Amino acid sequence: MTPYKETRNNLIYKVRHAMIHAYTNRMGTFDWVLKADDDTYVILENLRFLLNNYDKDKPGYLGYHFNMYLENHGYMSGGAGYVMSVAALRQMVDSGLNNDACALTKTNLIPEISEDFEIGKCLKIAGVPILSSLDVLGRETFHPYPFEQYLLDFLPEEFYDWANTRPQRGYNCCSPFSISFHYMKPETMLMMDHLLYRIHIHGRHTAGNQAGKSIFRLERVENMRKPMVVIDNIA
Repeated sequence: MTPYKETRNNLIYKVRHAMIHAYTNRMGTFDWVLKADDDTYVILENLRFLLNNYDKDKPGYLGYHFNMYLENHGYMSGGAGYVMSVAALRQMVDSGLNNDACALTKTNLIPEISEDFEIGKCLKIAGVPILSSLDVLGRETFHPYPFEQYLLDFLPEEFYDWANTRPQRGYNCCSPFSISFHYMKPETMLMMDHLLYRIHIHGRHTAGNQAGKSIFRLERVENMRKPMVVIDNIA
């Protein structure tokens, strides 16, 4: 429980409170921290599969990479969900949240205090690197929109400017080991859950599982596109 009311404007305060609470009271009981919205569908098996390739004891942060506002860094979409290692949480709290280095930003460019931007900014201040969540073919695993918007090609136009890696559409839109989809209605979540866990295709094998080879790009991420907007008054 947090001391903040359930409003969108309080989201950043709730998330910061939760991060500090986990750091203060739960260290040693988890390896990674996942933050996702209540309308985000997460395939936990695929999340564990991805994270198994990274070291929880090294700082790292991954999710859907927005290439906006933070020069040469960007931040992860809060709706698609983002994940940080226990080492990243420790570094962020010690170097940012506990010593007021991560002051909240409200500008004309960002009319609200945006939770995902603020967490990304704080992780940058703390020196936490961004890790790749793409598969070896460059397909995304975290998705800020529902699956059908990728498949049927009706993503918002501005999304192509926000994304660090240009979104793909149609059948090649998403990794077969996708982890999350945002803006999912309850009935769509139920349908996806049923299709994933209750329907099987006789004779099919798991795609991409080839002799133990990793299907993910295991690397630190640098911005591949010029940031759309830069806030240059961030410590």
